[in-house]
Amino acid sequence: MLASSGPVSVPAGTRSTSAARSARSDPQEAFKAIPCAHCGRLFNPTRSWARFCCRECRLAAAGLARKPRAIESCQYCGAPLAGKRSHAKYCGPACRLAAHKAKNGPRQAHVEDRGEG
Repeated sequence: MLASSGPVSVPAGTRSTSAARSARSDPQEAFKAIPCAHCGRLFNPTRSWARFCCRECRLAAAGLARKPRAIESCQYCGAPLAGKRSHAKYCGPACRLAAHKAKNGPRQAHVEDRGEG
C-alpha cells in the first residue's frame, strides 16, 4: 500500500476533482428548465443531454410507444389477453393449438396405396 504523503498539489489554473464535483452539484449551477422535445412541457433535466421529460415521451418520439391491443380476448376460449403481446390472438399455446386443429382438422397420415400385383 502507498502511504499518503500529504495534500496533493494542483497546478495553477486547474481545479481539483473535488472542487469540480462540488461546483457541479451546486444548485445555482443546475440545468435550466427546457421544453420536452415531444410534448413541449418544461422540465429540469438531470443530464446535460436530456431532451425528454419522461420515459413515455422518449418512447413515443422514437415510435416505440405501446400500441393499443387489436384483440381484447382469446379468439378460441374468450379469456382476456392481459399481459400478452399487443398482436396476440390466443391466451396460450393450448388455445393456439386447439384453434389450429379446429381449423385444419385432425392430422392425416401419409399412407401410400400399395398396389399388389
